[in-house]
Amino acid sequence: MQKTVIVPKSVDDLTGLLIELRRSSFSALNVGADRNFTYVHLEPHEEKDPTPIVESWVGRTPPSARDKKAFQQRLMDMKEIVSPPPPPSVAPPPEEPSGDGFVRRLFRRLMG
Repeated sequence: MQKTVIVPKSVDDLTGLLIELRRSSFSALNVGADRNFTYVHLEPHEEKDPTPIVESWVGRTPPSARDKKAFQQRLMDMKEIVSPPPPPSVAPPPEEPSGDGFVRRLFRRLMG
């Protein structure tokens, strides 16, 4: 179950806040906001308080899509914080039990 920290201030640039939290070594899963509050969803084991970082983002606006340089930088920042999915585990093929050959030979001898 995730841990949620509620800060009584609203942040407009939620993507920037999430990037900053992850760069600051927070185990942030997601962030959200309404008119009065900002919600920071953290991993259950996270002990640090994100409130000072959230408060520093109050009043900042997200980069405009018209500002190509800032927008491109934001995309690069987003790629940086998103961890790649873990590689699929490659399990070795199951080994036959050591006595399997013995059981087959015994079965053939009894049945055939």
